[in-house]
Amino acid sequence: MNSSGTTSRLESTLPAILADRYDANGRRIQELAEALSEDQFWKKPFPFGNSFGHLVLHLTGNLSYYIGAQIANSGYVRDRPREFADAAPPSQPEIVPKNRWKPRRVGQASDGTHS
Repeated sequence: MNSSGTTSRLESTLPAILADRYDANGRRIQELAEALSEDQFWKKPFPFGNSFGHLVLHLTGNLSYYIGAQIANSGYVRDRPREFADAAPPSQPEIVPKNRWKPRRVGQASDGTHS
């Protein structure tokens, strides 16, 4: 709410916009991941690059930290180095669904109605 006690147009539309964007991006990541084998998911394209799987771990960690822990006070504790260096990462089916941030939670986090 603004200083006059009313909700601005931005405050009332931003949660829906963010939720829609995160959901669309989650669906796109799912679509791209489904086309990859487990080996392709974790294979680095170059010796200095990151695999698709590690980028998904990183994105998940980023969203869980900034939206979950910082905005929604979820208690999530991030282990950023592990996102890129986990010697035994979870399987592709275990991690890809975790990246699909629930639009309801994004909206609640951004409008202050989270539980």
